[in-house]
Amino acid sequence: MGVFNNLVMFDQHVPQNTLSSIVSDLASSWSWSEDGKELTFKLRDGVKWHDAKPFTAADRTASTSATIGRGCCV
Repeated sequence: MGVFNNLVMFDQHVPQNTLSSIVSDLASSWSWSEDGKELTFKLRDGVKWHDAKPFTAADRTASTSATIGRGCCV
């Protein structure tokens, strides 16, 4: 079984998923661009891989690109 974290997730203690029930996981904050076309995440400080190397934005970009490349998400 794989173990992973998300940038954000829904609060599991709230009975209905809404925009207001989104909570951070690997992202410490997020914001939309003025035109609403880009979503920017600030990564939480101190996140490390199992080998103690720091988790970076480049790592997230690579994992997202790999997922999209498999036809999983758009």
